[in-house]
Amino acid sequence: MHSKSSSELNRKVRELIALKESLYKQLHPSSPKIVREITAWDLHLFLKDVIPDKDVKIWLVDAKYKLTTEEELDKVLRIVLPEAWRYLTDFADCDDAAFRLTGLLSIGEWASLAMGFTIGNTHAFFSAVLDDNGKLIFRIIEPQIKYGDIFDYEEAKRRGIYIPLLFIIY
Repeated sequence: MHSKSSSELNRKVRELIALKESLYKQLHPSSPKIVREITAWDLHLFLKDVIPDKDVKIWLVDAKYKLTTEEELDKVLRIVLPEAWRYLTDFADCDDAAFRLTGLLSIGEWASLAMGFTIGNTHAFFSAVLDDNGKLIFRIIEPQIKYGDIFDYEEAKRRGIYIPLLFIIY
């Protein structure tokens, strides 16, 4: 009887280890395809050009950043974002969802990309600067309402709640 419970315990431990490894792979995606690098100064100039409002604050914390594609970002968002965000006023709302996504993408090569937390006029979200066949593009990623929805700044202005006031690109 002792060996039976011991083998059962070993089986359960192996199952838990397999589950842990599976979750780790889901939450820690492989390195992104890097297209090129950009200096913080060039990134700052691009963001100021895209969002010309002089009141928008841009905090860049690295000297240079790497760029990937929108397709690559979309692929990883499907891995790291759950299908639904359980909303709780003030405890699990937009800023919490954006910080969570920032944390999930602050690993390995993903941490070197030009993306980060953004605070808007009435909403917090995630934003990224990407490469589209040699051209810089700015994208907003919705971390809460329609999880993982990616759209450009013109669409953001039309929606009204995605007007950036502060970028923190890590």
